Amino acid sequence: MVAAAAAGDQSFRLTERPVPEPAVGEVRVRVEACGICGSDLHLYRSGRLPEGHTPGHEISGIIDAVGPKVTSLQVGNRVAVEPLISCRKCKACLDGKAAICRKARLFGVHLPGGLAEYIVVPAYRAYPLSSDLDPAVAAMTEPVAVALHGLAQGQFEPGSRVLVLGSGSVGLVSVLAASWLGAKEVWATARHEHQAELARTLGASRVLSESEADPKALAQLGLRHDIDLAIETVGGSANTLEAACAAVRPAGHVSVLGLFEKGVALPGLSLVFKEITVRGSNCYTRPSGEKADFQRATTLVEEERERLGLLISDRVALSNVEQAFEFAADKTRGAIKVSVQPGI
Repeated sequence: MVAAAAAGDQSFRLTERPVPEPAVGEVRVRVEACGICGSDLHLYRSGRLPEGHTPGHEISGIIDAVGPKVTSLQVGNRVAVEPLISCRKCKACLDGKAAICRKARLFGVHLPGGLAEYIVVPAYRAYPLSSDLDPAVAAMTEPVAVALHGLAQGQFEPGSRVLVLGSGSVGLVSVLAASWLGAKEVWATARHEHQAELARTLGASRVLSESEADPKALAQLGLRHDIDLAIETVGGSANTLEAACAAVRPAGHVSVLGLFEKGVALPGLSLVFKEITVRGSNCYTRPSGEKADFQRATTLVEEERERLGLLISDRVALSNVEQAFEFAADKTRGAIKVSVQPGI
């Protein structure tokens, strides 16, 4: 099979590898689509992709082989892959929080990922989807699960007013997820006009410009309108945690999805005087006896397939993977979600 391998200095090479065989409890997925995530871009820009590594963790495809003892899936099923491996024995795993297992590993980050023609994954990490679903939209199940988990971490309740900081792909699916779950209002911040337009289409009733989204402006806005929950999706070196804490009402919540490059100062006075709760949000959960975040995400993806399809800004062949990363890195050309598809 063909896979993309990091070659250093923001470049990739195509390499041939043996087609993997599924072991007990595993399935082999013929990859149809793999989205490029902001975390992939961060590693790409910083030159921190290890030599020979295959990234990609937003994966969908068709099962083309099943290993022994797999009974829940069959050849021909279209699936989205929950790209997470853990020990399944520690307290975190037993509580359904595999993402914070000390031995957790992600396909595309710690293990070879979905920028390849085939990948083998545990059967319990593959979620069936409709056969007529656009593969690029199916691969959006992963960021949708991230958004749903972020809302849960922020104690979201129907009827809440939610502010989403950032309108990249995770921010935009957070807007959609909050609306889908029954938010009273969803507000968003956006840097580019194409992001603002999509935020409105996905359910934002108000979109704030960068000048309206600094901490002082948001503090004034928060005095006029109670903001129950702020979802931070920017990360990097932004002051968005200060902005989020300034915006939310007393006893409000902040859920942090963005990946920050270094330590971030927290506004201590706001935290104390307003009794704000700030919680990190890492990937997704699958609590025993409850629907996994990924399972809930498949429902949203199926129901909102048309609007999610609007986020797919580019479809690029695996053979042009470098171009895919260049497209994803250039937000000025309208990139939202770039989908790498081996079959085109």
